[in-house]
Amino acid sequence: MKRIIIFLAVIGLVLAGCSAKNGDNKNDSTKQRVYSNSWDGNPIIVKQRFDVGEYETVNEITDNDEVDELIRILGNVDWLEKIKAERIRDPDYRFSWNSFEHDVWINQNIDRLELSIHGQSNLGVLSANSSKVVLEILTGNTEITSGTEENVAQESHKYVAKKEGELSLQDSETAYEMCVRALTDYYKAVWNGSDIELDIFIENENLKQYTQKKIQSQFKKYGHLDGKVKDITISDTWEVEFTDDADGGFLYLHMPAVITKYHGGGYGEPTEFLVRNINGKLVIVDWYTGGKDTYDFMVRGENETITAPTIWNDSDWVKKLISKQRDFSGSTR
Repeated sequence: MKRIIIFLAVIGLVLAGCSAKNGDNKNDSTKQRVYSNSWDGNPIIVKQRFDVGEYETVNEITDNDEVDELIRILGNVDWLEKIKAERIRDPDYRFSWNSFEHDVWINQNIDRLELSIHGQSNLGVLSANSSKVVLEILTGNTEITSGTEENVAQESHKYVAKKEGELSLQDSETAYEMCVRALTDYYKAVWNGSDIELDIFIENENLKQYTQKKIQSQFKKYGHLDGKVKDITISDTWEVEFTDDADGGFLYLHMPAVITKYHGGGYGEPTEFLVRNINGKLVIVDWYTGGKDTYDFMVRGENETITAPTIWNDSDWVKKLISKQRDFSGSTR
């Protein structure tokens, strides 16, 4: 069995470092530092990424009304301050306003634009409507899609493998983004009562059923409490590993998640995922959160390291686990 291990600092939507509460110091906000002055009159040159590291000019903005609307929207974004936003994927667009260099990413998973400004240690996520307006100003296009082949492929499905019949470490970024969204949707379902579409992430009906019951049980435990979940970030110690096998291999992801609450508190839990390529689509084939006293810790067993991507096809194992799950749910009523 061939095994490859790789440690990556950050991919996708990882925020490394600590963020100050927005509004703690309004005079030190992005709005004050960057957008409080008038436009200097220099054209806003918009460049789009068409290949890795290669950008071409796609627009030059000189209209006063367009510039005013762009800066009005960006100035009113709820910017996360004093954080370090790192990504492996280069920005989809770049532009400069009053010498402030802006990087723009298209996040198709949530249909939003995300921005950071060079030298400012910040990150801004626009609303769906503002994303469309800003994208139209920058490019003349209102659809939240990228010109790269990678993002065009994702229009048909959000988590498409690089190659339909093959899995490799090249799929790490997409697998990571999928798992980040799965964790975000999971914790918001548990604490906030938000909907979660497990079909996006999971095909195996046994795993899907277990996860749904897990969410229901945890919502009963936490859903009535104060402290709704605001955000999920992943520690830069996360790990991804590719294991080759007769079924095309699988990715193992170990993701130490930090769950941040709206009131400013939070907690951390390490989660493990196994991901396969099934008919060209990346799917989660196992999911285990192993912190002390977590649901999986109590039901599946403590301190497990998941290594079997076909475990949820084992009918005997599944029957025993569902029985334990039923007993656990009964004991917590």
